[in-house]
Amino acid sequence: MTWRHRLLGILALAGIWGLLPGRALAQGSIVCESHRGAREYCAADARGGVEMARQLSSAPCERGRSWGFDAGGIWVDRSCKAEFRILIYRGHGPVWWNSGGHGPADFREGACFFSDANFGGEYFCMKRGESYDSLPAGFNDRISSVQLYGRARVTVFNDDGFRGVRLGLDKSIDNLKRIPKQDNPRKTWNDRISSIRVE
Repeated sequence: MTWRHRLLGILALAGIWGLLPGRALAQGSIVCESHRGAREYCAADARGGVEMARQLSSAPCERGRSWGFDAGGIWVDRSCKAEFRILIYRGHGPVWWNSGGHGPADFREGACFFSDANFGGEYFCMKRGESYDSLPAGFNDRISSVQLYGRARVTVFNDDGFRGVRLGLDKSIDNLKRIPKQDNPRKTWNDRISSIRVE
């Protein structure tokens, strides 16, 4: 086998590896540093998600505590410095963003879905006209509050495929524990959402 054949084989395997399920492809990397313990924001197209590639500071870099991201970039705090891998945005499917207590910026028409009450914790956002007939692993039954922007209206469903009991929202809900399910008033809509339409 010649070196050219070996090289072609390696490249082919690399391409197959990148297409394997659950394998996230990176579009690039960025170093972001908190100077003197202050919060810093590094602009990037982070809609596809972000992973920490390696920590570069002696101070710990912990997601949700000293680093996180939203659609527009990565934030670092508490003297965290790290190299971050920015994943390719494929134009569909939610990604949990982590705002570190700061809400989504410049999101005017749509809705954001939060893992905690009072619009806290990790979140993802959807524009008007978008829908998810099922939520990926890690998203299903994890939504505790919903924030609407502009003229958006949301319909959430208990089951995937837009099936089961549904709830229409035309205003933000800071705690889904306050909304009883129609089929069983002893249960609430907290951590019950499996599919979503934003209209």
